[in-house]
Amino acid sequence: MSERCLLCGGEIPEGRQVCPECEKQANEKPALGIRPYFLAIPGRIKELAEAISRNATDTNGLCIRWAEEIICHSRTLEKMGGKKA
Repeated sequence: MSERCLLCGGEIPEGRQVCPECEKQANEKPALGIRPYFLAIPGRIKELAEAISRNATDTNGLCIRWAEEIICHSRTLEKMGGKKA
C-alpha cells in the first residue's frame, strides 16, 4: 500500500512522508527559509544515533542525553504528523 507525499500529494513508498523530488527541493531551498519538521527531525535523529554509536563506551552520560533527545524528537513527529518515525 503506497502513501501520499505531504508536499505534492504524489505516491511514495510506505513509511516515507515525502517523495524524493520534494525532499531534494526542500533540502535545496526550503519554503519560508526553513526545512519542514518531517525532514529536519529524522536527520537530527540519524545524527544522534550515529553519535551514540561512535561513543558507545561513554561514561559521562552524554549518550543518555542523546537518547533522551531522540525520544523527544520521535514524540514530536508522532504529535505533529500523526506518523511514527
